[in-house]
Amino acid sequence: MAWLLFIAYLATVITVAVLGEPMQWMVPALGVLPLAAGVLLVVGMIRELRKWVSLRRHGVTVTAVWSGYKSKKRRFVFADAEGTQHEFLSRHHLAAEIQVTYDPRDPRRTYSPMPLLPRVIETVGGVIFTGVFLALGIALVPVQLFLVLFG
Repeated sequence: MAWLLFIAYLATVITVAVLGEPMQWMVPALGVLPLAAGVLLVVGMIRELRKWVSLRRHGVTVTAVWSGYKSKKRRFVFADAEGTQHEFLSRHHLAAEIQVTYDPRDPRRTYSPMPLLPRVIETVGGVIFTGVFLALGIALVPVQLFLVLFG
């Protein structure tokens, strides 16, 4: 699938370069940067959503206790069903104890509900940021092809 997208993109750049004005090929060539960034942001959001849904269905919820800082994030420690200690890093949680849901098959996959305000700010900001990148990429890549072919 990725190869097909790359070939279509390359065909777009070549078509604009051959049929368009001099240097017009640079617009779709540079337009792939925000388009790729937007696609990567969407993929990241989808992965986080899938993890959240999966852990809500099949996860085990335990209490995690704050145990210091690691990489400028608050470090929380919890024990799985076998008693093995695991960590959860967060920059949003300020309490000394939080609820953490982990995957019993892979306890490194964890999730903890964020406080409402940071969740809303992060979600709205992420959607706007992603939308800007996608809109810019779509305006610079397919629109240029359309303008060269039909405009």
